[in-house]
Amino acid sequence: MCAFQDNMGKLGNANAIVLGISVDSPWANAEFARKYELEFTLLSDVERQVVNAYDATFTGLGGIEGYVSANRVVVVIDKDGVVQHRWDAESPGVEPDYEAVVALASSL
Repeated sequence: MCAFQDNMGKLGNANAIVLGISVDSPWANAEFARKYELEFTLLSDVERQVVNAYDATFTGLGGIEGYVSANRVVVVIDKDGVVQHRWDAESPGVEPDYEAVVALASSL
């Protein structure tokens, strides 16, 4: 989330809308957004509807068997609602190539 915040100027120039989605509570997300001064909306998906619909789940985070959290996934959707790019982390600690995401958003 912080890396996308760092790239908001470039993404804004690309007319991109950035949304973050987490399975954390609305209160935890609001505190995270406040603490890191996020300029984009951070949505709460506590019922896992979005992460399930986008097949973006990660099971067993922190060694908790059966616990379903959101995997690190980047989806770029064009103005017509068509998914133009999707990147899935191999594990929660792996991050995407943010410059490539910004370049792709700028090309749409």
